Amino acid sequence: MIDRFEGNLAVLLVGEEQKPMDVERTSLPTEAKDGDWLLVEIEGGVVVQATLDPQKTSQMKRNDCRKIGSASSWRPFEVTERIYPTDYWHRSWSNR
Repeated sequence: MIDRFEGNLAVLLVGEEQKPMDVERTSLPTEAKDGDWLLVEIEGGVVVQATLDPQKTSQMKRNDCRKIGSASSWRPFEVTERIYPTDYWHRSWSNR
């Protein structure tokens, strides 16, 4: 997976352990962007061939959206009354 671009380099996350690997940007497809998944052939620590894997990319993006959606649906509390600073001041002085 392409983690990010840094100048003329691309940082790939390779394998199950997602080990970072810096490669020349020119060794990747020109339309490649952050977050894209690739099928990569590596020989001697050098990328010999890289092709985009659009199926894996869309699958992983769907999984990420599901994770974000379930996390964002959580609501800690509901606002039932709004208190403004002037209201607070009046309430605190009226109780004395």
